[in-house]
This record gives sequence, structure tokens and C-alpha cells, in this order.
Amino acid sequence: MSTTPALHALIFSKDRACQLDSLLRSLVDHMHVRLSTVTILCACSHERYREAYHLLMAQKFMDGIHWRFEDDFATDTRSVLGEMPDEELVMLLVDDDIMYRPFKEQSIFERLSKKHLFITIRADIAHERYELPVFLPVGGVREWRWNYRKGSPSPWSYPFSLDGNILKGRTLKRMIKRINFKAPNTLEGAMHRGRHAWWVKRMPLALAPMRSVVYNNPLNRVQTEGETWHRDITAAELNEQYLGGFRLNNAALYEVVPSDVHFAVAPEYEPFEARSTK
Repeated sequence: MSTTPALHALIFSKDRACQLDSLLRSLVDHMHVRLSTVTILCACSHERYREAYHLLMAQKFMDGIHWRFEDDFATDTRSVLGEMPDEELVMLLVDDDIMYRPFKEQSIFERLSKKHLFITIRADIAHERYELPVFLPVGGVREWRWNYRKGSPSPWSYPFSLDGNILKGRTLKRMIKRINFKAPNTLEGAMHRGRHAWWVKRMPLALAPMRSVVYNNPLNRVQTEGETWHRDITAAELNEQYLGGFRLNNAALYEVVPSDVHFAVAPEYEPFEARSTK
């Protein structure tokens, strides 16, 4: 009898305690598949950001959260993944993601076979700018050949996204042994280039729920590597709001219907009662 593999979450964060607070609350609200562990690898460029992370760490979200402040991103990422069992699953997230719909599809994990490379919970047929793959005739989930296109990638052909893709621990560990990276942007880019490896091509299939449950809310850019589109709402502004007792209003983030995997929503704030950091 086959068993459903355990699911772990690995979240990358830098200078964004306020946005990470929003993501964690959204997981509490909408993640109805049990997470065995939640590991948060965070980095701070200034002491004020560290203060906000300590405030965040004092709040109660869920059991099983492991906090780790970054020393060297590549070394720390390899160490965290190295502790995760090969056959169990890892959901990759970054701090400005939001789980805006309930995720209940435990059965999607039972469909994983040796031919499946990844599960994505961010791709949606409503994202009209992307060419859709030909979906295979299975019920209850979407299944397709992820290498269906040769041009610019779409969420359907982008196996190693950090914005809500789920892969086996073994796959991630094997990939990061072979690439160089210094931050989340270069990690994702290097893994994407590694999709041409022969052992990756032996897993030509992918899975997704019928509707997306995650989108990325790019309010700012905190990484120094690579250019990514974002709104001009600085991490410092959000950080000061958080330290002042105001958090993002998640209800407003849940109400939107994102037209893309990256969908910026202007922040609304609400007061919160912070637990003491003492």
C-alpha cells in the first residue's frame, strides 16, 4: 500500500518580517494539508529588520516552525535541504507570496510517480498571457508534460519556481549539488537552467490543482542580484509599520482574483496585538 509523502515548507526571507507575517497567517488560514515542518531561512541587512523578525518570532502561528538566520545562503540552503528526507516533499516559498485560497488537495500527492518532477500551486488557466499545455485526461487535478514549449518559460514549464512549487527532497538535493548560487534569485535561475539535465528529463510530467492557491505580491525588491518588477513600497516602510504594531490586512489580499502569478496589491494595514519579544 502506498503512503502519502510528508510535506515540508522552506521559506526564504530577507528584510520582510511584515510580508512574512502575512504569508504565515495565510498558511494558517488556507493550508489544509498538514505541514510536517516549516523552515524559515531569513537574512537582515540592518538591525531594524532583525528587531522586526524577533517580533515576528514571538507571535503564534503554527507548530513546527524552525527559524534560521542566514550566514551563507548557499551553505545554509544545502544544510536545510540536507536534513529533509529524500522521498518527502518540499514546498518552496518566498516571503512576499500569499496563499489566497484553501489548499485541500492531499490526493494530489498520491498521484506522484517517478515520472513527475513537480507540483505547482501557482499556475492557473485564468492567467491568459501564458500558452497552456495539453492537459492529460486525468480527473480532479491537472497533469501535463512540463517541457511542452521551447520559448520563454511559463508557470507550466518552470519546474523550480520558489513561489509555490513542490518537489521531492531528493530532486532538490541532487540539483543544488550541481549549481552555484548566492541568493534566492540565482538559486531559482540556476535550477531552471539545470532542467536540461538527463536525469531531470526522465521526469517529464507535472501536476497542479484545478485552481491556483498562491500568488506572489511584489511590493519591493530586496535582493541585489537580478532585476524583478515590483511596486515602489519599500521594505523599510513595511518594516516600520510592523514594528509600530500594524500588519498587512490579509482579507484584502484574499479578495483579489490575480491575473498572473506575480500580482501586486497595494497594502492595507490593520493593528495587531503583538506578543512580547522578552
